[in-house]
Amino acid sequence: PKRNTYYLIAFSLGFLIPIGLLYIIFALDTKIHNRKEIRKALPEIPVVGEIPNAGEIEDAIIRENDFSGFAEAFRIMLTNVKFLVKDKKEGEAVVIMVSSSIKGEGKTTISTNTALTLAQNKKVLLIGADLRNPQLKRFIKHSKRGLSDFLASKEGEATLESFIETSTINPNLDILPSGTIPPNPTFLLSSTNMEKIYRALKSKYKYIVFDTAPMLLVSDSFHLIQYTDLL
Repeated sequence: PKRNTYYLIAFSLGFLIPIGLLYIIFALDTKIHNRKEIRKALPEIPVVGEIPNAGEIEDAIIRENDFSGFAEAFRIMLTNVKFLVKDKKEGEAVVIMVSSSIKGEGKTTISTNTALTLAQNKKVLLIGADLRNPQLKRFIKHSKRGLSDFLASKEGEATLESFIETSTINPNLDILPSGTIPPNPTFLLSSTNMEKIYRALKSKYKYIVFDTAPMLLVSDSFHLIQYTDLL
């Protein structure tokens, strides 16, 4: 055998095959990995912060006097967010809506910790507006009754205050849980009762945070945009 020829062929294959595999992997990769890729794809949308992966659920919750990198990332993000929110009238809440494209992208983690960070020195309400697949219970314990039960109730049948609970993590944070999973979540969120909730609560809190359903999967969240100052 011609050794030099076979060495050259083996070296070429060993060099070209990994390059080919890496090219295929990078060509098929559609995920966003850093801030630069977001700015390149969506230059008109401001990037207000980067939230690291906290790992386990018990580590993905901001506690009182929390000085971890995870907690500091939320403080930086919310400092930048304040420049994007229009001036509100005195006694009128700033409404922040947190959503995602599909489930499993961390919107409940973001909404819960956003509310906890804001509640360090302000009165905040966290509303579980994902009526199809509520996940707030993973982070904060609450009762089974909530938003869907009030929206489905008849006028005068129940008071809104009876569904709102104070968080055990931070006394400045109140929670309106998602409630019982209904068969008609889109209809409930587009009802006049939802408007009544907004009018009743906007003067009682400094911030209201909506944890909503994924926007590419269902239309539920689109009905809440009309109440939102920042999405």
